[in-house]
Amino acid sequence: MIGKSVQVSGELFSHVEGQSSQLTLNSTQPLTDVTVVLSDENGIVKELPVGSMQTGDKAIDWNGLDNSDVARPSGEFTITAYGTNEDGDIQMVGTIVPSRVNTVGINTDGSISLTLATGEKVEMSKVREISG
Repeated sequence: MIGKSVQVSGELFSHVEGQSSQLTLNSTQPLTDVTVVLSDENGIVKELPVGSMQTGDKAIDWNGLDNSDVARPSGEFTITAYGTNEDGDIQMVGTIVPSRVNTVGINTDGSISLTLATGEKVEMSKVREISG
């Protein structure tokens, strides 16, 4: 598992300057006016209007440009997404982010946890996909 790429339910991801970051949104209900907000340690970097979204997953790409169309350097970013449901209420949208596995550990209860390239520890149950 070490060195493999994973897709995990979470908010923190690593972006490499000059490359597109592939992110996934997940909703349990249809939404309109879906917006993705990407932030770094200094605040909001980019707001991406996504529009409507049906139940399930929706892939999005971030080209690495901020709200002023300036390329962002490599680093850690946070993704937050929200939309409006059929009742007009704001709903948070689940996010699935790519990362690389740095270490694998076994917890005292026998479950497996991964330490990702972002430094975040996640339970194996949060992993949606493993590749590479």
